[in-house]
Amino acid sequence: MREQKTTPKALDRLEQNRLLREAERRGKVRDIALIRLMMSCGLRVSEVVAIRLTDLDIGERHGMVAVRGKGNKYREVPVPPEARKAIKEWMTERTKKYLANDWLFPNKKGGHITTRNAEKVIKNIGKFAGLNIHPHVLRHTAATNMVRTGADLVTVAQILGHADLNTTAIYTKPDRKTMTKALEKGEI
Repeated sequence: MREQKTTPKALDRLEQNRLLREAERRGKVRDIALIRLMMSCGLRVSEVVAIRLTDLDIGERHGMVAVRGKGNKYREVPVPPEARKAIKEWMTERTKKYLANDWLFPNKKGGHITTRNAEKVIKNIGKFAGLNIHPHVLRHTAATNMVRTGADLVTVAQILGHADLNTTAIYTKPDRKTMTKALEKGEI
């Protein structure tokens, strides 16, 4: 097996905030929900566009989304508060436009938006936020955030839908800033 040498690109907190601020500035509730869901839950772009309304269980104090991942494997992923809020706001708006469509992110033809369309949305908002990103960066960001805030690898792997912990372990590789901080704390 080939060892991955670099940690996947993830947005730092400032970049995450810039991206979200730009999405909010542009005012498209759908795009905010799309970005929040991907960046909070670590979903693949193919997973997020294929979410049906029946896959969602969103309440005031809880949120869960059923996801069909790679190999058609099913998993349930918790939805944190800010992503729940964004989804609820989008649901209110989408109901007015797409009543007969059962996809979370519908298109005008009765299906769901394509992965390509979602990619364009993310790249475009990223560009205006001064970031060169693609959808998978949001997944890496979610994974990195989970690891850096103390989530164990088994939990992160389950959320991401990784069958192999080695795939998830790449997110534990510290970045230069983390290593520098660790050395500075230990310096006499």
